[in-house]
Amino acid sequence: MDYRLANLEELPQLARMRWALWLEDGQAPAQQDQRVFMESFVAWLEPRFLSSWFVWCAVDDGAVVSHIYIQRIEKLPKPSAPEDAFGYLTNVYTKPAFRNRGIGAALLQHVAPWALAANLEFLVLWPSETSTPFWTRAGFSDNASLLREIRPYLN
Repeated sequence: MDYRLANLEELPQLARMRWALWLEDGQAPAQQDQRVFMESFVAWLEPRFLSSWFVWCAVDDGAVVSHIYIQRIEKLPKPSAPEDAFGYLTNVYTKPAFRNRGIGAALLQHVAPWALAANLEFLVLWPSETSTPFWTRAGFSDNASLLREIRPYLN
């Protein structure tokens, strides 16, 4: 298994996985068909890719099998940190055939040092009810916002 940032060539795979996650979560009815959604998703993500949105993925034999999206959100500058930012984790998904193998946890172990190197002050997420146990096992605190400082996470 290879754990790394996604590349532009993988955007269609990421779009298919976004659609699969949406179906699995039983979201509201689609406003467009899958092909149109995938094209619009890629068109939306491409200009933001590796600037404000980063996608860490687990890749098995050339296929993305799991991913975590991180949006870099800038904070107001302050004298002690003129370029302060935090990370918003979202759209965490592992293909069903690859679940319960520790891939998501291993992927998160790669995200944390990257977030530190990217000078993200902390990571925040709003988990679904079904994902809360995963985040709790990963060491995130069990409260409304599940805020977690990155530095204690690495200990």
